[in-house]
Amino acid sequence: MIKNCTIISLIILLFAGSCRKTESENSGPNKTTPRTEKMEVAYTFLLKKLQQDNLNLIASRDNKSLTLIQNIIHKHSLNIEVEYYNNIELGPDFIHYSKSTKKAVAIIDIKERNGNRYYISYYLGPEGGASKEILIEKTSGKWSVVNDDEMWIVK
Repeated sequence: MIKNCTIISLIILLFAGSCRKTESENSGPNKTTPRTEKMEVAYTFLLKKLQQDNLNLIASRDNKSLTLIQNIIHKHSLNIEVEYYNNIELGPDFIHYSKSTKKAVAIIDIKERNGNRYYISYYLGPEGGASKEILIEKTSGKWSVVNDDEMWIVK
């Protein structure tokens, strides 16, 4: 009887363990949601604009997105470095600088307006920066910016 109970207990434990593994696989960090995919499109769009404007040092107020930002930079081979927001300071010219390297830092920001609209911007100082509202929709199975008229509001 004890032997049968042990075998049944082991089977139950194995079955329970496989159920937990399946649940964690479905909700793990590699599982992306449409919102995450749209944020990636928005950050990619913004980072490519920064690259085009020859800005290579950025900081984001949203520390939760740093891994996503780093992944995009690596994936698209962008010449952009990321500075931690708490390692920047405002200079006498009202431009943000890295405390360690003393280089100018572009502050980036992305705000979700509603399900598919995002307000993206970067800010250098009182006379530098740009912003744009983008619309992200699924086309041919991929999320993309559908209103890229290349017109940015210059700050």
